[in-house]
Amino acid sequence: MFFTSLDYNYQINSQVGQSICFNSIGGAYIAKDRPHKALEYLEKALRLNKELGDRMQVAISHSKIGETYLDLGEYEQALMHLEKSKEVARNIGSLCQIEEASRLLSELYEKTGDYSTSLKHFKTAATYRDSIINEKNINQLATQEAILESERQRERIEELNRQTMKQKSLFNRQRFILIMALVLVITISFAIIMLVRQSQLQNRYKSIRHQQRLLRSQMNPHFIFNALSAIQVYILEHDIEKSSRFLTDFARLMRQVLRSSTLDYISLKEEIQILKYYLELQRIRFSEAFEYNLHIDDSLNTEKIMIPPMLTQPFIENAIEHGIRPMGNEGEISVRFRHEKGKMVVEVEDNGIGIEASKKAGEKGKGHESMALKITRERLDMLKRDSGGRTDLYITDKKHVNPFSNGTLVKIILPVVELNDQKSKTPKTPNKQLSKKVQDPVHYS
Repeated sequence: MFFTSLDYNYQINSQVGQSICFNSIGGAYIAKDRPHKALEYLEKALRLNKELGDRMQVAISHSKIGETYLDLGEYEQALMHLEKSKEVARNIGSLCQIEEASRLLSELYEKTGDYSTSLKHFKTAATYRDSIINEKNINQLATQEAILESERQRERIEELNRQTMKQKSLFNRQRFILIMALVLVITISFAIIMLVRQSQLQNRYKSIRHQQRLLRSQMNPHFIFNALSAIQVYILEHDIEKSSRFLTDFARLMRQVLRSSTLDYISLKEEIQILKYYLELQRIRFSEAFEYNLHIDDSLNTEKIMIPPMLTQPFIENAIEHGIRPMGNEGEISVRFRHEKGKMVVEVEDNGIGIEASKKAGEKGKGHESMALKITRERLDMLKRDSGGRTDLYITDKKHVNPFSNGTLVKIILPVVELNDQKSKTPKTPNKQLSKKVQDPVHYS
């Protein structure tokens, strides 16, 4: 009980209460016949009382310490403390403590054999005994009051703790509601932004597709004009064989171009056929100033492999117009389709004057080339988005790799897109899953 009271007094920082508890604990240890332990707490009480300047409690502490030393038989220590207790009690007029100190001094002198002095102190104690009953009662009331005050302080602390926990709970609940509201606002805002962004991307996606289809449906007007001019020259020169062959190939090319312009994918076989017509027409147009060759890996099934139509045509046109044409003759163009590490690699290579030399020459049609290159890159980006496979485009001036080599190398990396075996080989109608005009299911490798 005393230790509990001591803890409460520590919490409320009541040094008076602590002093009383120390004295009480010391008295309890005296009752348990543990004098040395009693001295530990009594001396604490004495030091604390001296700091507080509470002379009444100082007198009580000296008295209890003296009594303890008396029980231990350490008479000199007992005499010193009892005399100090009696002196302080006289100074403050505490009859109770004068009687207590006199009684203990009487016992001390009796034990040391000084009976006359013992009798003197005994009489003094007897004189004060009758008058100290009220003072003892006052001290007991003061002790009880201190204990009650300690209890009241403890109850106040508990009430403050309850209020603190209640406020903390309310704060945590309000903070949780605020956080959830912020999360909800952020989520709704993000969803709105994503919907707007998705709508913008879809519109841009449709715009790019329209641009690509427009580009595919329009062969370079210069090529068409020059092709018709070449046919006119052959007719005027009465070269019926060449004009007939040229006109036939030109008609086939136009038919293939118009057909493929409505599709996002055609078979590799059809793409190669378009390139053959196109290259042959260009070769005849330029009086056979260049040779060309098409190489397709045996591992590529040209009927099943699907490819965006006329993907290489802008680069072949560029090779002829800006690479080989300035040379005059002995030009060579190679178009290669090969399978490499699960991807299809398309290469267009020429032995023309190269990119740097073409730039220096300031060839016309630069705007057309830039637009064709930009749309080709966008087509590759959409192919990557649709298939989830890798797409890349590399354009290299061969002179940068080998100073003794001329020309340009274009390298396009595509995912391998194939038709299922059970379906038609020619895509006709839209496939919603792929966002392409492909009726038949396809798979990507």
